[in-house]
Parts: sequence; structure tokens; C-alpha cells
Amino acid sequence: MEICSRQNVSHFSKTTGNSGVNPTVPPPLGPTPGAPGSPADGYERLSPQLTAVPSAPTPAPLSGVQVPTSNLQKGSTNKAEVELLQKALVKLGYMTQAQMNTGPGTFGPATETALKNFQKANGLTADGLYGPNTRNKMVSLGATTGSSGSTSSSGSLSGSTVPASNLQKGSTNKAEVELLQKALVKLGYMTQAQMNTGPGTFGPATETALKNFQKANGLTADGVYGPNTRNKMVSMGATTSTSNSGGTSGTYKVDASKLQSPYNQWASYVEAAAKKYSLDPALIFAVMERESNGRNIKGDGGHGRGLMQIDDRSWGTWLAQNNGGMDPASNIMKGAEILRANLDYFKGDLTKAIAAYNAGCGGVNKAVNAGKHPDSATTGGNYSRDVIQKMDKFRAACTGTTK
Repeated sequence: MEICSRQNVSHFSKTTGNSGVNPTVPPPLGPTPGAPGSPADGYERLSPQLTAVPSAPTPAPLSGVQVPTSNLQKGSTNKAEVELLQKALVKLGYMTQAQMNTGPGTFGPATETALKNFQKANGLTADGLYGPNTRNKMVSLGATTGSSGSTSSSGSLSGSTVPASNLQKGSTNKAEVELLQKALVKLGYMTQAQMNTGPGTFGPATETALKNFQKANGLTADGVYGPNTRNKMVSMGATTSTSNSGGTSGTYKVDASKLQSPYNQWASYVEAAAKKYSLDPALIFAVMERESNGRNIKGDGGHGRGLMQIDDRSWGTWLAQNNGGMDPASNIMKGAEILRANLDYFKGDLTKAIAAYNAGCGGVNKAVNAGKHPDSATTGGNYSRDVIQKMDKFRAACTGTTK
């Protein structure tokens, strides 16, 4: 594992002298071919008694039109907002009035196709999702954002609570997953009907909705709910939960009585590292389990040392100065330091930061630049996903979230 480096055209008339033209009668506006002032003469002849009147500006295509404030996709149930979108698409010519009349306020295939065509024609990702980029483009065409029928302001999660814990497909913390689903429904990335098929179950529908939210908001679309996604939702007005995470994000505690052996004996060390580096203690425990199963050992052919398996090929000097890495307290602190540095390097991207603990920042960057998942560079091809899944095991004992 390695620590990541911060690392109006003017018109002229040509004077030709007295040509016998009655000065009280304006000459014709169109030049006589070949005569002074004709195109062949290089000038356009204008009457000295008339001035050119500038043409009226062309109205913006969506001038006077309201567009939705909420994010929408096929199946969205906010009929008033969908109808605003359809009206805009009709005015722009991407949808006919007859098509809209078959289902006003219903986001079906016709609306999705029309929206994709608009997006493609305007250089946007043609995914059929009405989100910030599409909204901003329509506003640039003269539209205003409407509030009629919207349950919230643009991209607003005011009054909503989002999970304090990190989640991904398969996460078993039902109360936290349900909070995430409710936020995605409110934002229009998931329908209530979809949520009703499995409230609290992080399955394919929730993962797809989360990826669409992440993509629309400039985040890594990996379907993992972590610090970046949480922070984005908080910036939209949400607050983070305290239930099921043991407390607020500013408090870091570990309850050893809720941990199984051998992890209970490392509780105080993990708590200290979590406080110092503002990390969810469950993240430290999860990495520890993936690396050593909570055992203070030498592994990886003798290269990995201690609970967090600090690698002698990257940290030889540190190991030599710290009892070969076999002191549990300093080993856990070093592992937390590496995780924090990775998070800072990847600007809070939890998936990349965890994957880099195993593959290094260079390995993760290479995978991402090749269009692959960060885990493709890791041992087993599942390192970050496995660690995030393992965090659930330690959730009941841990307080605090990764910042």
C-alpha cells in the first residue's frame, strides 16, 4: 500500500456629384447593376434621407417557458413537473403536441426519447435523465425554473435525512438504506413504486438510481454511497442521520463490548486513530479484517506487517523505526494515516481511497484512466467493495463518519 501524493455592419454611400437626381425624391434602395454603389462598385447605396433600422432580436427558444426544478427520469411520478418538461420539449420541436396529449405528465418512452434527442443535439450525455446539466441548458435557452407542482426547490433535500454510514449494493443496514432511497425518490432518481418493492433493500434499482444521481452531479458513478455523495446531498439541504451510526459525524467512539474477539482488544487504538484522522472507525476495522482478520501477523510473503499489513516495500523506513510494524497501536495509526492521505488525494472518493490502500494511487489512476473500476487494480478485483461491505459488521460498535 502506498500513501498518495498531494500530489452592425456599417453602410456607406458613394458621392458621385450632381447626377440630376431630384434631391427631394429618394433614389431606389437597390443599386443599379454596374452603377456606382452597386455590388460591383464595392458599396451598398443607401438614401441619405433614410437610416437602416436594426432588426428586432430573435426571441430565445424557451422564452416565457418554465422547466422543472426537480430531477426526472422515466417513471417519475411528479406529474406537474413532467408536464413542464414535456411542454418545453414540444416548444423546441423534439416532441409533438399529439405525443404529449397521449400522456400529459407521464414520463414514458416518448418523453424519454424526446429528451435524449434534445440532449444529443445540445452536446449533453443522452441518458434520458432530466438533471442539472439539462436544466441549465434549457435555462440558457431562455427558460425559467418553475415551482408549480414541485415538492422542493431545485435539487433540494431540505427536511430530508441521509445516511451517516457508507452503503453499497448488498448493505444490510435497512434503516440507513431506506433513508437513502427516500432521498433518491425526493430528487426524482427513483420512483416511489421502485422503493416500495424493497424498502431498506440496497438492490439493483437503488444502485442504478444512486449512479444516476452521482453522474448528474459530477461524482464518480460507482453506486457506492460514501463521503462525496453524502456531502453533495448535505449541500442540497439534507442532514445526516445519527441513528444506526452511534452519533454525529464529529464524535468518534468505539464500544468494545459490541465487538467480537479479536477486534475488541483493538478498540481503544482504533478509536484514537479515528479521532486523529477523522475516519469512521468501522472503516479502519473493515480494512483490518480484509488485511489480517484482526490478527497481529506478518503476511503477504513476509512483506505485510501487523494488523493493517503495512508493506515493507513502501514503508521500510517507518517499519524500522516502529518495532517492525508489530506494535498494534502505531500500526493501526499508520494504517489510518494512509487511508486519510488516500482520501485527501482522491478528494473524498471512498472507493478509490480504499482501493489505493491495496493497489496504490498509481494503480488506481491507471485503472480509472483506462475506464475500469478502481477495484480492477486490486487483489481479487473487489477490494473496496469488500471493505465497504465489511463495515456493516462493525457499525453497531462504532460512532463517527469519514469526513
